[in-house]
Amino acid sequence: MPETLLRLALSRKPTMENSVHYLAHTFSFLATGRDTDNAYTLIHCFFRKGFTPPAHFHKYEDETFYVLDGMIDFQAGDKKIRAGAGELAHAPRSAAARWQSLWRRDGARAQVADD
Repeated sequence: MPETLLRLALSRKPTMENSVHYLAHTFSFLATGRDTDNAYTLIHCFFRKGFTPPAHFHKYEDETFYVLDGMIDFQAGDKKIRAGAGELAHAPRSAAARWQSLWRRDGARAQVADD
């Protein structure tokens, strides 16, 4: 069986082994470019209330956010949206992006960055 087909059978949840903790936030790598033939990376993120990263952009990847819980204000370039649980926000590569967690408690969201 081709190796690519074997990689399609993938099931992961956030664990200590696939997670990185940075500034009191948790990033769990559920699928990486190595798992997906560099098609995408899927990261489950748990952010503390009020978290706001500096504006930044990705030169080679689009960045898509699917909110699992809570609410975020999201900005890509000049476009601003407020996204809640079950909503999607997208920043094309080279667009400056930033967001802020607005939920009254800590919240989680998932992020996909196309490789």
